[in-house]
Amino acid sequence: MIRIKICGFTRRQDLKEALALGIDFVGFNFWPSSPRYLSPGQAKTLITGLRLTARTVGVFVDADLSLIKDAAVNLRLDGIQLHGKEGPETVAKLKEMFPQTMIIKAIRVGQPHDLENIYRYPADFFLLDSFSPVMAGGTGRMLDLEFLRKTVLAWDWERIFLAGGIKPGNVFRLLSEFKPYAIDVASGVETSPGVKSKRLMARLIDEVRRVESNESKDG
Repeated sequence: MIRIKICGFTRRQDLKEALALGIDFVGFNFWPSSPRYLSPGQAKTLITGLRLTARTVGVFVDADLSLIKDAAVNLRLDGIQLHGKEGPETVAKLKEMFPQTMIIKAIRVGQPHDLENIYRYPADFFLLDSFSPVMAGGTGRMLDLEFLRKTVLAWDWERIFLAGGIKPGNVFRLLSEFKPYAIDVASGVETSPGVKSKRLMARLIDEVRRVESNESKDG
C-alpha cells in the first residue's frame, strides 16, 4: 500500500477533512519562509482536541536543534522532516534524541550526484523532491521522471517518499511506474498556499487506490 502525506496544513477544517478521508501523514511546515508556515504554537492550537488518526510530521529547514526538540516534544510529533542542508551529523543527533521518531531527510534532486552521499544520512526515510535554487520545497514542480527512470536506486523504495508537483491529475501515471513508500503532496491539493481542497484530497486518494486496484487485478 502506498501511503499519502499531505503537507502544509494551516487551517483546522482542512486538517479535520484530511483525517476523515484517511490520510496517512499530515505535515506542518515550520520554515518561516514558506507560504504554508505556522509556528509550533499555532500547530498546537490546530491539533488540540482532534483525534489524530494520521501520523504527524514537522517540517524544518536548517533549524536549530533546540527548536526542533521543543516542537517534537510539545506536539508529540511522529516524524521530523529535514528539508534543508542539514548534514548527517544532525540526523544522527536527532535519531539519538528521538529513537522512536521517524526521521525523514529530504533530498532536492537536480543532478545525479545529488544522490551520491545519501547513505551518509542515518535517516529512516528519504524524501525526493524537485530542485529549486530559491525554495527548499513546495515549488509545485514535478521531479524529473526521466532521471528517476535512469537512476538505479540502490536502496529500498520502501524508504522513499516522492514529492514535487504531485496532484490528482498525474499521480496515477506516476505510481503506475514508481512504487515509493509514500507520496508527499502540498500544492497539488490546494486552492491557494495552505488552503486545502477536500475535493482534491479525495480525488488524490481515489487515484492512488485506483493504481492499487489495477495492480491487484493484474496480479
